[in-house]
Amino acid sequence: MDRFTLTVLCFSTFYCSQGTQGYEVDDKIVGGTEAVPNSVKFMRNVVTSGHCCQTVTPEEIQIVAGEHSLSEVSGNEQVCPVRELLLHEKYNAFDFENDICLLVLDKNIVYNDLVNRASIATDDSSLKLTASVYGWGATSNEAMANSEVLMKVDVPILKNEDCAQSYGNGVIHDFMLCAGADGKDSCKRDTGSPLVCQNAVDEQVLCGTASFGYDCGQPGFPGVYMRISSFSEWINENIQ
Repeated sequence: MDRFTLTVLCFSTFYCSQGTQGYEVDDKIVGGTEAVPNSVKFMRNVVTSGHCCQTVTPEEIQIVAGEHSLSEVSGNEQVCPVRELLLHEKYNAFDFENDICLLVLDKNIVYNDLVNRASIATDDSSLKLTASVYGWGATSNEAMANSEVLMKVDVPILKNEDCAQSYGNGVIHDFMLCAGADGKDSCKRDTGSPLVCQNAVDEQVLCGTASFGYDCGQPGFPGVYMRISSFSEWINENIQ
């Protein structure tokens, strides 16, 4: 039986501000458009970035499934408290090694036409080379406020060796995935956001979670994500 999970955008309920080696945690959707409402699907266990779980307790977090607009209540939202935070036991705050965390919800999310489960990528070899990243962060380097609606931008997935040429030696690891283009990126306050890929049969799978980057949409500096396929075994072992 396939196991499924969802990803959470950590942007306002708890703020993630830790950087690594002079780089910034991802903050904004840059170069994107408003996402189709409820086009990101959810279920009970939640994947996010590890540094989002460092300084908070479960009581400080709530998951809202079916959310689209932060300023309007549609009636589709499902608010779920978090029972437990499972930070990867080998997470390293200095270089964002194993920057992943699993949230265990205190109650089940009810599936419906707008809320559903998302599978996790277990093998990247069949994934298409364009992915989508979602978030409520600011939409440009100059913008001070977050977006009121969920934003989406399509970004190309890059080879790690090309990404490493920009970030330097020892920064990009095999368990990371780089995606982005000039003017199209995620940045701070999008940390933990889902990078959604399509597999060979056009199914949407969670292939990354936003981790860090250098500024937003800068030429030669794509966003850096945790490669979900590298953590699929860990996720499945800890799903409750």
